[in-house]
Amino acid sequence: MAERSFDTSRAYTVKQAAEAVGVSTRTIQRRIEDGSLRVERYQNGFVRIDGKRLEKMAKAFGYLVLVLAILLAACLIACTSSESTSDLMMRLSCPLA
Repeated sequence: MAERSFDTSRAYTVKQAAEAVGVSTRTIQRRIEDGSLRVERYQNGFVRIDGKRLEKMAKAFGYLVLVLAILLAACLIACTSSESTSDLMMRLSCPLA
């Protein structure tokens, strides 16, 4: 996954944040609703997302995608290998250590 760059000195709208991270606006809204992405709320109903918070969320999201890809690879290899799934997981997870 390519490393994304953020202007951490600015604030983003939900749409801008989604485009910057490479996810849907609904994903950003869910992160706001569940409290994992804090925002500044204004009286007119608009929200702005701090660039530093957005960058932190994007890194966490990228790490999650990487972990899921490793798990999928382990499962696919396990289907065609005599090696145990736990041995495969140990071997595939080493780069993350």
